[in-house]
Amino acid sequence: MTTIRWTLAALAVGALGCGSSTVTGPSVALTSGSCSGGFESVADTALAAINRAQGWSAGVLVDVAGTRRCEVFFGAFDRTTTVAVASAAKWLTAATIMAVVDRGLISLDDSVGRFLPGVTGVPATIRLRHLLSHTSGLPQYDNCMFDANLALQACARTILAAQAIAGPGVGFYYGGAGYTVAGAMVEVATGKPWADAFDTYLAGPLQLAATSYGPGTNPMLSEGGVVTTLSDYGRFLGMLAAGGASGSGRVLSADAVRQLRTPRTTGLPVLASPRGSLGYALGSWVDAEAGGLATLSTSPGSRGFVPLIDWERGIVVIVEAFDYLDRVWPLFQAVWSEVDRRVP
Repeated sequence: MTTIRWTLAALAVGALGCGSSTVTGPSVALTSGSCSGGFESVADTALAAINRAQGWSAGVLVDVAGTRRCEVFFGAFDRTTTVAVASAAKWLTAATIMAVVDRGLISLDDSVGRFLPGVTGVPATIRLRHLLSHTSGLPQYDNCMFDANLALQACARTILAAQAIAGPGVGFYYGGAGYTVAGAMVEVATGKPWADAFDTYLAGPLQLAATSYGPGTNPMLSEGGVVTTLSDYGRFLGMLAAGGASGSGRVLSADAVRQLRTPRTTGLPVLASPRGSLGYALGSWVDAEAGGLATLSTSPGSRGFVPLIDWERGIVVIVEAFDYLDRVWPLFQAVWSEVDRRVP
């Protein structure tokens, strides 16, 4: 059985996005959806965990080898409920950028200086792969990221002008600023605002109609106002688990998915992390690895949204609630443990 660890340091450093007020209440019930194919106990396990925590509205999704085994909702949540995903947005952002890489418009080895003229010195040498793996040396956040009415590219330049923490590729420093810079590079490479690039290269092909980075011209690509439904994010993870294919088409190349799974922080000192020495790829944590690839990936958000892919067994699990992550984590761990023991 695989136990996935979490640390309360995530909340201490504020690294997984904006927090939420605690939402508890009386015991809740399963209100819609079902589990099947031998996974019926997952719904019972989730319900017990939810009520041990004094009750939330919540949702749980489980796919195994491309087949939906569970999609259940508790309390006031249902299939139409949109939730804030916080740092789970990083996975969406990294995948969108890899779709642009697939089209040859940008590469992971391209530098900031190539796409943001006027940036000079060490900041100009930062590579796209550094930005998406938190190894750029940039600060964790900048105040400009919280102003949705700025231009994304202007905010990126402000970040790049700030005092660096370290040189690119020197250490792992988890935060969100690098994702704003990466998004600005993609805007230049595609000639599209981020919202249009997301729709063109990822949301449109996957029909993610309920997924949005929010209003404004300066979306926080690492967390912030990104919202989705359980079904939308499940479709996204299902595409990744299938090696980039979705339905009868292909959204990402097999190589793009491999790049998303490749650990990027091996051997680097940890300068700031909510998960200790755990490794990081592009947009997701490397919870387990073998042969130079993540075999288990997660991208938890501080508002209680926790997605997982078990790459070797083709398992997708998502738990969504609305509370601090340290309170929701036992629910996720209970669900994952029940799924883990049922799949050979």
